[in-house]
Amino acid sequence: MKQAETSYDVIIVGGGLVGASLACALGHLPISVAMIEAVANPVRLAEDYDARTLALSYSSRQIFQGLGIWDSIADTVSTIRNIHVSQEGSFSVARFDAAHQNLPALGHVVPFQHLQNSLNIASSGIKNLTTFCPAKLTAITPEEDHANILIEFEGKSQALRGKLIVACDGASSITRELLSIGTHEHNYEQRALVANVSVKKSKPQVAYERFTKQGPLALLPVGDERYALVWTAQEDRCQELLGMSDEDFIQQIQRLFGFRLGRFTQVGKRHSFPLRLVKSKAQTARRVVLLGNAVHSLHPIGAQGLNLGLRDVAAIAQLIDDAVKKQKDVGDAALLSAYEKWREPDQKRMIQFTHSLTKVFAKSWIGLPPLRDMGLFALDTFPILRDSFAKHSVGLWGEVPKLACGLSLGE
Repeated sequence: MKQAETSYDVIIVGGGLVGASLACALGHLPISVAMIEAVANPVRLAEDYDARTLALSYSSRQIFQGLGIWDSIADTVSTIRNIHVSQEGSFSVARFDAAHQNLPALGHVVPFQHLQNSLNIASSGIKNLTTFCPAKLTAITPEEDHANILIEFEGKSQALRGKLIVACDGASSITRELLSIGTHEHNYEQRALVANVSVKKSKPQVAYERFTKQGPLALLPVGDERYALVWTAQEDRCQELLGMSDEDFIQQIQRLFGFRLGRFTQVGKRHSFPLRLVKSKAQTARRVVLLGNAVHSLHPIGAQGLNLGLRDVAAIAQLIDDAVKKQKDVGDAALLSAYEKWREPDQKRMIQFTHSLTKVFAKSWIGLPPLRDMGLFALDTFPILRDSFAKHSVGLWGEVPKLACGLSLGE
């Protein structure tokens, strides 16, 4: 291994999906990049019924296309061309079709480990990238023309400096904490229960969202009559569901979802996690920008969290690319200000979108069912409303970054 440098143009804190995607986006630029990741990611690609999956919007697929990653995961993804939204006890439905949006797909479902592994392989071949893993950020000191950081790496403290520090270290961001940047938080007092389920008769390329008195159920196609289930429920109800036998649990989802997919025949391991909105009070500081969950961690309803973070990546990478071409400082205040101005409308809209959906669709207040009925009817009946909703959901609203159009930064 070559001796690591100590000074870089860009230092990425966090090597998960968002951080590794940014590393790949910057890979062709004539700059030096470092990536700091706390946890070594083992390669585990064996087929597993309980494999974790992710929902990618169409714009996210385009971003991975622009990064040159898509071909390496294309064989593992399931395509969503139609979305069917319904409500328990109602005949109203809303249907979204990729053909109506002149798109080949509304989104895709991809195994998490395949995507992370593809990003790891791609980033390992980047000549201008130095990776510190496992390593932990312990201090950060922004200066006028750079930022100094300390990391724990190979049992020692090591000092690095970068013109721009990009924090991609999650909802509990260490970078954010070290900079004393506070957060606005909202506890939904709900948990998301996730599991893979099998059905008697699948409908390929169709995803379902079913709103019930016990919370929304989402079913995302994984293939071979298998779906990824995401059930948002109140905390006490979620604990009950986790404690049920497989047979009793299947009965519960069968009763709420109905028989549009035939009988549910199998359920895998069930897991749950608490739901809360975490929004950073600032997304930039001197020589620092926060991306992904470090700046906005959303409720999973609508499946927008990762997709929003990937659009953050596409935007900051494009601004860095422009700065390099113009021989400008990649971490100066003007670039960070331009990034905030660009990204804030999309971020605010998606935060409000998911937060509003939880109020309207994840609650069982009296009077809400008729309002939900009206909303579903309107979405299904009025093309302008439906198309606007779809354009926001697939990430093609507003000023779209080059990568989200499927273009590499060199094009």
